[in-house]
Amino acid sequence: MTYPVSPSKFESNDYKEDWYDKDFFYSPDGTKEFPNHHCKQTWLASLPFITNYRNAIDIGCRDGEYTRYLHKNFKHVYAFDYRHRKLFSKNVNLENVTHFKCGLGYDNRTLKVSGGGSMTSQKIPIEKWYEEKIFTLDSFNLQDVDYIKIDTDGFELEILIGATSTINKYEPLLVIEEETERTETLEFCSNLGYIIAGWDKLHRNVILWKIK
Repeated sequence: MTYPVSPSKFESNDYKEDWYDKDFFYSPDGTKEFPNHHCKQTWLASLPFITNYRNAIDIGCRDGEYTRYLHKNFKHVYAFDYRHRKLFSKNVNLENVTHFKCGLGYDNRTLKVSGGGSMTSQKIPIEKWYEEKIFTLDSFNLQDVDYIKIDTDGFELEILIGATSTINKYEPLLVIEEETERTETLEFCSNLGYIIAGWDKLHRNVILWKIK
């Protein structure tokens, strides 16, 4: 398979299978067991609405805090983040995860980013921002997509626009970071035929299911 950007390479893969049941993983918040982590709570909330377990996509994967739940349940996971996070390979088994170090958007272009917690963090002085190539999810031509999670600090709508063909073709369950019910992002999803199936409002994630 040829992608617009090559998959990431990691020096090692330190993930242990028994860590999953223990809710143990590496995180900027510490290296320990996280039995009530917000990623786990959102994952559990989405479970009743999953109908197939072929391929999943984690956009804004960070250190794999959410990817770890996907890769234990789906055949394969494609993870995207414009940052190369060293902890990622400690939290997931890379045998069934493909990681891409790139941002996603509504077209293929170059974008000025800060490199902070989000692509446009105002905490980083503008003179330290740098150029990063971003791509549409559709340009990766991923197959049999049953689940897409997006947590990108405000870039969710832009990413959805660039994923329209993939979404229309496979009608995956969508899990998107969102705080309120009346937004352009949710209106866009509604126009694609999606309804709100569940809402983890405590952790600001909405679960969207395609009307069959």
